[in-house]
Amino acid sequence: MIAAPSPVALEPARAAALHQSMRTLVSEYIDSSPETREIDAYQAGYKMATESPTSKVLYRKAAESAYRDFMVISDSSTTLDEYVELVYCESEAIFRMQQALFYGENLLDARILNVTAERTEDDPFAHFGIRYKKMSMPLNGVFEPRDTAYLECTGSFVNKKGLRGVYVVRESMDFEEVPPFPGVTRFYIKAIMLYTEWPNGKVESVQLLQANPLGKMPALVFNKTAMNYSHISDDNAKYLQQKRLLMWIHSHKPKHPSGKTKVCSSCAGAFRGLRARHECWGCFESMCGKCVVSIHRVLTLPDGGMKATPEEFCKRCYVQARSHRTSSSGLSLRRLHGPSEDDMSPRGSHHSTHSSRSNCSHETRSSSGNESGHETNFAVIDSAAMEAQLSQMQLAIETQRYLVAQMRERLEAQVI
Repeated sequence: MIAAPSPVALEPARAAALHQSMRTLVSEYIDSSPETREIDAYQAGYKMATESPTSKVLYRKAAESAYRDFMVISDSSTTLDEYVELVYCESEAIFRMQQALFYGENLLDARILNVTAERTEDDPFAHFGIRYKKMSMPLNGVFEPRDTAYLECTGSFVNKKGLRGVYVVRESMDFEEVPPFPGVTRFYIKAIMLYTEWPNGKVESVQLLQANPLGKMPALVFNKTAMNYSHISDDNAKYLQQKRLLMWIHSHKPKHPSGKTKVCSSCAGAFRGLRARHECWGCFESMCGKCVVSIHRVLTLPDGGMKATPEEFCKRCYVQARSHRTSSSGLSLRRLHGPSEDDMSPRGSHHSTHSSRSNCSHETRSSSGNESGHETNFAVIDSAAMEAQLSQMQLAIETQRYLVAQMRERLEAQVI
């Protein structure tokens, strides 16, 4: 039996104090608007590390160690609702799935130890609890695995300028129920993720990371590792699609086909010559190597542990799952409204009664379409041909996205 943490119990008074302290921690960053974000970072002592057309990575020396604090400012590849769908985890199984997508085979364990507050209709991103994860470090076998138990607080907000957004705050903390385990070094993290929507609909992502691996790990090695992990959010759209695919397969439970086909189920290429045959883990149909999408999924071990292992999926399943929505997307942030005279940031227990102008117009169009019935006539003409064309276009788009992600991983591997 593996050594594993136990569920953590928090007294109501202590839980309320910790919850409030984490909400206070994120307040100062909520009030810093996207227009002044970089200036505020420079005033806080950050320096530019790397810059690209869509993101900027800044750093500063940590106050009490040789390690660096990082700040990443970038354009988010997801909407606020999509980010909530990706990040919010209703169960430990989904939490493990999400972490395996982020960290792959480096993830050794992930658990939810406490849930004190959950989402509400007023705030579909509200959560407060304790989580645990264990990971292997770079040069596995040279450095011991690291683990940490941390508080996590999430929620939505509307800042003083009327911009809406969501936040995630994580901070390591010691608990009696999570003692040190043999062969594992405890590490410390403090992280803030802030996603703010501009008036034009674009979403700005801000990530702040303070970490100390403890143990015997050179600052040079850990700083490079922390900087690499700071780019995880660049692939949020990819991770969301992968999560949707795994959830879609779990809900549909496809059956094995009666026999092997002679052509690829995705591109219809014939299996001959050097075209190897692969089997999709989702639909169990045959596919060629060009149509393979590798995604990590979680295997639950007999002793209660877990293992993240890569599986091969076909592009057809990958595209079909795009329209699937996980249970995390059941509630929307559209109900958030601009600040009132009693505005509070981050968002508390106040109930939203208004929606943004764009959402009102969207809901008006939807309701007027249902009443008049005129909008449905546009989709009737040759819907089968239209659906086929859209599927081909979607497949081409997803293929390009996947190729770009592969090229990015190769470039990052060369840099390391």
